[in-house]
Amino acid sequence: MTSPHDSASVERTPLSAPARGTSSQGISDEQYRLIVQSIKDYAVFMLSPEGRILSWNEGARLIKGYTTPEVLGRSFEIFYPQEAVNDGFPRRELKEAARVGRFEDEGWRIRKDGSRFWANVVITAIRDSEGTLVGFAKVTRDLTSRRLAEEQARQLAAEQAANAEAARRNEELHQLNVQLESALALAERSTRVRDEVLAVVAHDLRNPVHTVLGAAGVVEIIPRGEAHDRHVQMIQRAARRMERLISDLVDVASIESGTLSVRKVPVDLTLIVTEVVELLETQIRERSIKVTSEVDPGIPVIMGDHDRLMQVLSNLLGNAIKFTPEGGNVRVRVSRNGDQVVVSVADTGIGISPTDLPHVFERFWRARDSSTKGAGLGLSIASGIVEAHGGKIWAESELGVGTTMTFALPATPPQ
Repeated sequence: MTSPHDSASVERTPLSAPARGTSSQGISDEQYRLIVQSIKDYAVFMLSPEGRILSWNEGARLIKGYTTPEVLGRSFEIFYPQEAVNDGFPRRELKEAARVGRFEDEGWRIRKDGSRFWANVVITAIRDSEGTLVGFAKVTRDLTSRRLAEEQARQLAAEQAANAEAARRNEELHQLNVQLESALALAERSTRVRDEVLAVVAHDLRNPVHTVLGAAGVVEIIPRGEAHDRHVQMIQRAARRMERLISDLVDVASIESGTLSVRKVPVDLTLIVTEVVELLETQIRERSIKVTSEVDPGIPVIMGDHDRLMQVLSNLLGNAIKFTPEGGNVRVRVSRNGDQVVVSVADTGIGISPTDLPHVFERFWRARDSSTKGAGLGLSIASGIVEAHGGKIWAESELGVGTTMTFALPATPPQ
């Protein structure tokens, strides 16, 4: 009797059932053996119905590390991890291949040196002409490199996803930090405004309140007449001053919170100029100021709030009259500049120092050398109103020569 170990590499059981010596395709068993033996990328070998190794090719030696004498006659379970053997997986492979004719699987297998490799395995049942199971053909391919590449690709994708998630979280944290900084800045600004308002209320309301209280006390004890009427007028002026200050504080709060009410309707700025000059006629006459108006032809209407724009121009013209020496000149000009209507108020007054000029539109600002009374809110409110109309306002000045206050508003496109 011949031992299985005496057999040639792949000469035990042919992979098909043609006549001995010639395959169904007309090649000899020797040629067929040489073909299988020459395959080096795949382990191709035969198993008995019980799973014992009957043949071995060069690819099997290269992939699994066993020589032909080392494996012939041994169970193919030597190629499986012990946990798979204990679970009966190799036997289930053969049983399934015998049942349906073929079984395919990918999983870890074991080389002779104990190292693992990732294999694609196809087991095909071999039957003779009468349908009797004579064994199995098993083809194994080493896919370790492919699996490693796939794992690396998955790992890279996971790292990229993690990096993207980290970047997203960093951006969220950055945005939250920006929002926090903005909220802190807003809180600081609100606190500063509150403190400034309290200072203004404490300082600028004290004088008119004292005036009201003092004049009211006098009114109570003197009979009606010239002195009585004069003190009543003092009370009225002080009350109007307090009303104006309170109104200004409300406007400042609205501008700071972004809730300033602006009701836009078609407005002719040239008519507003006329109305403001008439409104301030008494001040103009008392200080002997010469006020001239210049209006370019073809000035278009704008979309704006009539009363708010009156408030802006009244403030600018009122300041010009206030800071211009008696007998001086003030010029109000309305012009067109592209898609904007520009209004300027130029005076021949004392001017503003270069140090103070950048701050004239700041809240509660008053020139250091100014002797005039006021809370310093007028220009800040004017700036807020102009900006709420989508415009801009600026100042130009030269000490001893005069000041020009200018604001520009978008013109309404022609219909």
